[in-house]
Amino acid sequence: MRSTGWNTWDVRCPNGMVYLPDGLEVRFAIVYRGVRKSEFRWPDVVQLGRHAPNGEYCELIVRHGQVIARLEFAAEVDTVYGRATPVTSACEDAKVIVEARYAWPGYGGGDDFHVTPITSATPRVLDHDDGRIVAYEAPFTAPV
Repeated sequence: MRSTGWNTWDVRCPNGMVYLPDGLEVRFAIVYRGVRKSEFRWPDVVQLGRHAPNGEYCELIVRHGQVIARLEFAAEVDTVYGRATPVTSACEDAKVIVEARYAWPGYGGGDDFHVTPITSATPRVLDHDDGRIVAYEAPFTAPV
């Protein structure tokens, strides 16, 4: 049986959801005091929250410097929704970025994808070692 759909398939990065079989990943990054962190490793995880086995919902709390944030994902069919909620007041000095990329080298190049933020964030295309990333940046006090 082949794994499919949205879930936390990327074990390097619990702050992202990957769509299989395409390998498209949507993840949260946080910028605090000019330092951008887009790959939260296990020591950065403050608390694991609920996680449905089929990936239809998952949550975790992460730390970046003084910033503590609750990250949530909900998925249905080929769509994923994300929300980043500030837990500490240090979040007022932070920005949250929603990134879309292909999770692993060799994936992608197939279907196009579309990311729509709830805020009025403007997309930027960033070059990355693993390919191009579409990123939306917003103040952390705004819902994403």
